[in-house]
Amino acid sequence: MRIRSFLVAAAIATQGIIVLAGEPITVTVVASPDRIPLGVNAELTVRLANVAGTPVPVGFNRPPLAVSIESQAAASTYCPFCRARWGIVRRLLPEGWRHVESLAVPLPTPGFYTLRAVLKHHWNINEKPAEYPDLWWGHAVSGPVKVEVYAPEGVDKQAHEAFGLDPLGSTLLYRELLRRFPTSTYAAYVVRRRTHPGTSPPQPDVALYAMERGLSSFGPTPLPCVTPESAACKDLGFPPPPAEGARRQAAWLDLVLRSHPGIWFADELRFKRAYAAFFLGDKDGCEAGLEDLAQHGKPYVASKAAELLATMKAKGMLGEKTK
Repeated sequence: MRIRSFLVAAAIATQGIIVLAGEPITVTVVASPDRIPLGVNAELTVRLANVAGTPVPVGFNRPPLAVSIESQAAASTYCPFCRARWGIVRRLLPEGWRHVESLAVPLPTPGFYTLRAVLKHHWNINEKPAEYPDLWWGHAVSGPVKVEVYAPEGVDKQAHEAFGLDPLGSTLLYRELLRRFPTSTYAAYVVRRRTHPGTSPPQPDVALYAMERGLSSFGPTPLPCVTPESAACKDLGFPPPPAEGARRQAAWLDLVLRSHPGIWFADELRFKRAYAAFFLGDKDGCEAGLEDLAQHGKPYVASKAAELLATMKAKGMLGEKTK
């Protein structure tokens, strides 16, 4: 198992849409980004829609999605639902129903991949139950999206070779990755996942909930010190107190943004940096960061930053920098 990122896709890079004749459900897939380093999962956002004009009876609660994977070397299917064993659960998808799922798809070798999202009536039951003759019993497939996996170089190559296991899944591994390779792309993915608020794309309501409740709601950060050799760091336990957690988050975000200013999720990190500034008492910095994102950020972050900024101003949460 290699270094993985499990966060939700946000910045739209490429998409595929297709409607199979006679199918009442459409599938749209977005891959973001369309170029990733080896060891980072492809992040897909899959959107489903009932286009039948009437309610559609189906046999599942959560849509059983899979991803077909084609490359020059082989073809395969990534199916997180295939091993699940459940029966038919009849429900109606209302007219106009919409649903969004996020999938993280491992792509094991460098090269070019073609991915399609597949929705099937059921992955473990092939015959329609006689007691439910009206169930939708078909499959819907998205159009193709292209993703390139490239071989890491430089410090990224060193980090990838050093960590054949998944550092995101192990506290000891990801902390060691950050310590040894803090400027690597893989470290940037770790920081993206393990900083507050932990939503991707940013969700203003989640951030606001914590901000209104003060520093105690910041929560313990799992990040180590940027400079672990410092005396101040050694004197603290793990996880650190919330105030130190906010400082650590700010320090790691600053380091990643200096090392990778153009990384595709940089605006997500800038949103998190403005969030951390608020908890550090730097309300001017928080306001300036949100204003900059609202004006110049990628659309999916800009809209969220503008929403949060407007709400904070309306509630009188911003003002002069506190000491």
